[in-house]
Amino acid sequence: MKQGLERTYDSGSSQAGKQGSARSNAGEFGSDFHNVISISSGVSDWQGFDADGAAPVALGKGTMSLAASLKLANWLNSNRVCLAVAAVCAFSAAALCSVQFGGSVVELAASALALLLVVPFGLIITVSALIVRLESPGPAIYRQTRVGQRRVPFTCYKLRSMRTDVAGSAFTIDGDPRVTRFGAIMRKWRIDEMPQLWNVLRGDMSWIGPRPEAIPLAAQYRRSIPNYSYRYLVPPGITGWAAVHQGNVGEVDAAKVKLEYDFYYIRHLSFWMDVLVILKTVRTVVTGFGSR
Repeated sequence: MKQGLERTYDSGSSQAGKQGSARSNAGEFGSDFHNVISISSGVSDWQGFDADGAAPVALGKGTMSLAASLKLANWLNSNRVCLAVAAVCAFSAAALCSVQFGGSVVELAASALALLLVVPFGLIITVSALIVRLESPGPAIYRQTRVGQRRVPFTCYKLRSMRTDVAGSAFTIDGDPRVTRFGAIMRKWRIDEMPQLWNVLRGDMSWIGPRPEAIPLAAQYRRSIPNYSYRYLVPPGITGWAAVHQGNVGEVDAAKVKLEYDFYYIRHLSFWMDVLVILKTVRTVVTGFGSR
């Protein structure tokens, strides 16, 4: 099975091999792909996918240490926001106790910090939703079914940045006439992605990971790009290694390069890798890199 995947990859990676500059950032595609296969093979209960992603195939049993490591990494990556929410609740409870029972200055400071973290996100989303409704007809929140970890579909939430009465392609292009004026601002600053915090709380997504694709677009990529389905080993993310290097892409050729970045992230999944992605995300938001 693995030899068959290797032959499929070798025949399908000639075009990706031309992306020299991308590979210098993302790492060697072949090496990262085989490492991803090795990791997935180490998860005893994981059902992977064949080369074209059309049908699940058993990748075999491996060492339980690899299985436990990958499961633990996925759990921590998926539940960080839940832990943060728990901390916020604890801070709020501390604030209540401080007010009623004369608590310490530290408790008051902790609750104030929690408010500083929670209030801005809610305020930005609320104000943006009102502007979206005033600027063009249609709902403020856009819902779309996308492909998640292990190819399980889920509903992804975004602030609507496009008109609902104008037809267009399955992905956004440069100068897309469907994007509203305020929508362009939200896309530049990534404000439209903020409602996906709800997806993180629900466990559909993580803070960091490969960006989730709409079902028709994901199906097109699986048909055109060998081994594309192996990116579903980890939960999708609000931001990711590919997102901070490429921005928003839709064409198949660009998606091949995106897959290189995704495999590189999966291969080097770690706390410090996530820290690096967060730092690059800050740069992306400030500069508006990759927005369409």
